[in-house]
Amino acid sequence: MHRRTFLSVLGTGLAVTAAGSPAAAAEAEQYPPTITMPPGVQPDGIVMSGQSPHAFVSSRHDGAIYQADLQFGTVTPVRPGRFGQQARGLALGRHGPLFVAGGTGHHMIEVLDYSTGELLASYPRFHHRSDVNDVVAGTSAAYFIDAINPELYRLQLGHDDPLPVAATRVPITGDLRYRWGTNANGITGTPDGSAFLVVQAVTGNLYRVTTDGASTRVDLGGERIPGGDGLHLRYSTLYVAQSRTGTVTKIELNEAGTTGQVAAHITDPRFVAPTALTEHHNILYLTNGGRPFHPGTIENIGLP
Repeated sequence: MHRRTFLSVLGTGLAVTAAGSPAAAAEAEQYPPTITMPPGVQPDGIVMSGQSPHAFVSSRHDGAIYQADLQFGTVTPVRPGRFGQQARGLALGRHGPLFVAGGTGHHMIEVLDYSTGELLASYPRFHHRSDVNDVVAGTSAAYFIDAINPELYRLQLGHDDPLPVAATRVPITGDLRYRWGTNANGITGTPDGSAFLVVQAVTGNLYRVTTDGASTRVDLGGERIPGGDGLHLRYSTLYVAQSRTGTVTKIELNEAGTTGQVAAHITDPRFVAPTALTEHHNILYLTNGGRPFHPGTIENIGLP
């Protein structure tokens, strides 16, 4: 099971420069290589929905949420889309709430009952212009990033995940300086769970950000990750979806997440606009954003 969690602080045709294990490749072959989303859906976020081989998938276009069966390749709606709303990054809380980053929609944050799709809470934008595009959740809080405004938004969770009345704004300070274009675009935890990792799409830089917003640039030996989007951490290995270049980059990090080395650039003809990653039984799954003449898909990419 994979959930985008951050416990310590919060309470196939692949061309790669490093190959995965034969066992992982054999396991990946037991599941469909591609799952096609319904027409018009632009998949953006993905997160596993517990022990079963199901994943929640968000639609950037209208805020709809779907559940994909990774074993049989079927897709069923959990919540219908609505005019003026988006659904971007997803995270599943400890007791089941599904946290939804609302992008540029009317609500910057939504929280759903993962089993019914019922809206439990929504939070309005702090700014006239916002793009709240990803989230990471743990035992005591969920943190959201904004690609336009240099802030984290924190939902502090109580016992059994009761939701707060309002989100808390945490200004981002230090090395991560916002500029014109898409800024913070993906978030996950560091290997030791002491801070966050945030990718800035417009510069291709990776940053370590603490819960109080202090940021320092991660030393990647001069490498950049242009168009970096969704992040997936597997032990000390970070996978970065790059929507603009159709690439997934694999980075080996130290435990604190202060330095890293690019280990592989993964490409595939199926990658049109990779946006997010999750993992099930040693298989990475990638959401592939819909473009004209290219339907939105979920791609099984094994474990490169």
